Amino acid sequence: MRAKGLNLSDNYWLVGIEKPMDNLNVEIIATVPLKNLSLATSGNYRNYYESNDSIIYHTIDPKSGYPSNTNMLSASVFAESCMVADAYATAFMVLNFNKAKEILDSTADLEGFFVYKENNQIHTYSSQNIRSLINLYE
Repeated sequence: MRAKGLNLSDNYWLVGIEKPMDNLNVEIIATVPLKNLSLATSGNYRNYYESNDSIIYHTIDPKSGYPSNTNMLSASVFAESCMVADAYATAFMVLNFNKAKEILDSTADLEGFFVYKENNQIHTYSSQNIRSLINLYE
């Protein structure tokens, strides 16, 4: 999505980021005002299927041609262009959290909010310039 200008209340547009959940319930994990920015979120928590004891996610790793094996649950990327935000959000879902964070933190004009799983616990990460704008609901 892309937001420009102010809403009818004379505030920047406020958007919610869904909490990654294994069911169809919708909960917001965070909100953020979009100040003339684009936002794209990719996640593996809605589009998957179970096969025996494995969960098969819909994001395909282009190196292997198979579903990616990652600890990323959701990647929200903020950029000037929707196309750039969407491309990075999808790419980050293929990578593990550490590699996605490394790329995010080293790419100018890109901000992000990640939800990932480590040691069976759900964690969040916000890049530096967006951190002060994110309102977490945990």
